[in-house]
Parts: sequence; C-alpha cells; structure tokens
Amino acid sequence: MGNRKVENGRDDRQNWLGKHKVVTGNLILVIGFAVSVYIAYVLNSSIGIGILGIGILITVLIGGNVLSKDYGLTTGEVRRAIAVSCISVFFGLLAFGDNSTTNNKNLETIIENFWWIIITIIGFYFGGRSAEKMVESISEKWAKTLEDKVEKIEEELNELKNG
Repeated sequence: MGNRKVENGRDDRQNWLGKHKVVTGNLILVIGFAVSVYIAYVLNSSIGIGILGIGILITVLIGGNVLSKDYGLTTGEVRRAIAVSCISVFFGLLAFGDNSTTNNKNLETIIENFWWIIITIIGFYFGGRSAEKMVESISEKWAKTLEDKVEKIEEELNELKNG
C-alpha cells in the first residue's frame, strides 16, 4: 500500500485510467451490450427486453462517461444514452417480440405503436440541438433589434434636449 507511485498528487490507478481510457470505455460498452442482449435472449420475454433497455442505458452512460473528457455527466451524454437505449429496445422487440406475450392491453398498444415512440425520440435527439440553435439566433436578432431601438430613442431624446 505504501509503495504506490504518486505523480502530481494522483496515484497510479487514476493515471492508469487516463492512459487506458479508450480501451476501458470501449470494453465497458461491448461487454454491457453483449450481456444485455444475452439476458434478453435467455429470458425471451418482455421482461428480458426491458432489462435489455435498462442494461444498455446504464452501459452507454458509464461507457460514454469514461470516454468523455471530463467525468461529469452532460446532457448530451444522457440524451445519447436514452436514444441508444430506446432504439435498442425497438430492435429487441423486432428480434424477440414474436415470442413474448402479454395480457396487458396498455402494453400491447405501446408495443404496436412503438414506431411513433422511436420517431419522436429520434426527432427530439436530432431536433433538440437544431431547436437550441434556432432559439439562440432568434434571441440574437431580437437583442439586436432592441439595441437599435434603444439607440434611436436615445438619439431622439438628445435631439429634444439640445434642440
């Protein structure tokens, strides 16, 4: 314990993760995906497909966080994890859905209309950033227009004071 090498206040384990970040992150992603798909295949039911979605969500969050520059979760990482998880559940339903049966009418309706859920998720995933850019550009235009109007009013007030 006392023989650990310390560089700049960080021990060997922290430096090792920094050096092997790509390998560790990809290994987490591959193993997590494989285990999740295997569980869905073995259970071969709607519970297995649910576990597939949760497993892939957690895997993408952890693996993506290891691969990111900083260790805090960003909204982009969470958005990506949710999109990948939902699309994985969709493909899990396509692959294993024929064998799974349910007596719940609400669940059957959701499974039958899962196309719309996927379209919505993809739309929000790709459209979310576009909407943010659009709001930024509109707010910049409004700010510029307001600045111009304020300048014009100030000029008119100065003319009234001087004239």
